[in-house]
Amino acid sequence: MYRSKPVTRKNLADRLGIEPKYIEQIGSKQLFRVRRALRIELYSYYTLVGHTDMSGVWILTTIKYSPTTSKQLSQFANRLRQSGFIITYQEV
Repeated sequence: MYRSKPVTRKNLADRLGIEPKYIEQIGSKQLFRVRRALRIELYSYYTLVGHTDMSGVWILTTIKYSPTTSKQLSQFANRLRQSGFIITYQEV
């Protein structure tokens, strides 16, 4: 079975061309929240899987991910809902 190499905050920062201080790892796995000027983006490894424009609405993609990533996204979405955020899904 193929497994992706672990991604660090620095790896993702280098790939995106930003400073690591704008990246927060969510949990102990490969899910990262990236603060940009006008929105927050959610990455799994190097893949953009969701974003918000600070309006209280999160948009998550409907791509089929690995079981681990899918579980993490589901847990993240549940925590957002409990905090009062609205979750929508976007087909890609």
